[in-house]
Amino acid sequence: IHYVSLDRTPQLWEELEKDQITLREACGNTVRNVTGSPMAGVDPNEPFDVSPYAHATFEYFLRNPISQDMGRKFKMAFSSTDADDALTYMHDLGFIAKIKDGERGFKVMLGGGLGSQPLPAFVAYEFLPTNQILPFAEAVVRVFDRYGERAKRNKARLKFLVADLGFEAFMQWVNVERLATKHKIFEIEAPESSPVFLAGDWVKDQTIDDVKAFEIWKQTNVFAQKQTGFVAVGIRVPLGDFTTATARELAKVVDAFAADDIRLTLTQNIVLRFVKPDDLPALYNALKSIGLNAPGYESPVDITACPGTDTCNLGIASSTGLAVELERISGCMNACGQHNMADIGFQGMTVKAGVKIAPASQVLLGGRPLGDGQAVFSDK
Repeated sequence: IHYVSLDRTPQLWEELEKDQITLREACGNTVRNVTGSPMAGVDPNEPFDVSPYAHATFEYFLRNPISQDMGRKFKMAFSSTDADDALTYMHDLGFIAKIKDGERGFKVMLGGGLGSQPLPAFVAYEFLPTNQILPFAEAVVRVFDRYGERAKRNKARLKFLVADLGFEAFMQWVNVERLATKHKIFEIEAPESSPVFLAGDWVKDQTIDDVKAFEIWKQTNVFAQKQTGFVAVGIRVPLGDFTTATARELAKVVDAFAADDIRLTLTQNIVLRFVKPDDLPALYNALKSIGLNAPGYESPVDITACPGTDTCNLGIASSTGLAVELERISGCMNACGQHNMADIGFQGMTVKAGVKIAPASQVLLGGRPLGDGQAVFSDK
C-alpha cells in the first residue's frame, strides 16, 4: 500500500487487524510473510492442500521472539506440486508437498536466494513428515540468528551462511539445535477447506459482444479445479498496480461469482476460486467493466516488475516504465522483480557517458524453473 500518511498509519493498522490482516513483520530482519501456491486447495495435481501448513508456519513465527532481530530477512514458501509454482528453489526454506507410503510430508529446500549472487537451494530432505517441518524450520532460524552475518548487510542472507559453512556442516548445526528445541514434533491441523459463498447483488449479464475475445480469455485465464463443477480464474493485473476504487468493485464481483477469498500471486496477479462454469460469460463481462479482463494470464505478455525508481529508495532504473514493453524486470540488483529466473530478464543498473551517469538495464537470458525444487538462473 503506497502513499499512506504517516500519522494515519496506526489507524490503518487497526482497521486491517479487524480483518485478521497484520503489518507485523512484513518488513525488517524477521521471518517475512509465508507464501504458497495460488492454486493450493483446488489444484487437480496436488497431493494435498498446503494452505493449512503455510498458515500454521506464518502463525508459528509471527511475533516469535527467536526471529525478531536477525541479521537479515528470512523467507519461506510452500508448493502444492512438483511444478513448484511457489519457487521453493529461491527461498531460505521451501517445502514441496509429497506423499510417501500414505503419509503427508514435504521435500525441503534450504538456502536459496536471488539478488546479485543468485544461488539455488539445497535439498535438505527428500521427505520430511508434516509434524516435523516446524521444529526443523525453528532450528534453521535459530542457527541463522546465532551465526549469520550482521556487520555486512549484503552478505547477511542465509544462502551466504550455508555457502561459507558448507551445506553438510550447516545441517549438522541444525540437527544439534533440534535437540535443544522445545518441540520435537508439532502437529498441524489440516482440515479440508470449505468455500464460503456470499450472495452478491451484481447483475449477471451473460451476453458476449466479442465472442473471439471471450474464447481467448477462457483459454488463457480459466483453469480446472479438482472440485467437480467449479473452475478457477486468473486475473491479470498489469504491473501489479491495483487501485482502491478497482479493489472495491472487484470485491463486489467476488461476492457474486466466486468463493469469499482471492489469492495474490508471485507474478502480481489475482486468482478467483470456485467459479461456476455457467457464470463465466457474466464474470467476463463484470471483469471487463472494471478493466480486469485481459487475456494471457501467466503468459510471456504478463509482465512482472518491481516498483523501481517510482517508489523504491534502492531503485536505479524505472522498471515499471520498461515493463510496459518487456518481461521480468528488477530496478536494481536485489531482484525483487525476479529477473534471475526469467526467460528474458532485465536488471536496473547505471552506465557512464563521459562524466555523466545514466540509468540502464542489463539483459539476462535463459532462466526457468525445472520443477521439484530445481531451476536454471538466467545469465547476462
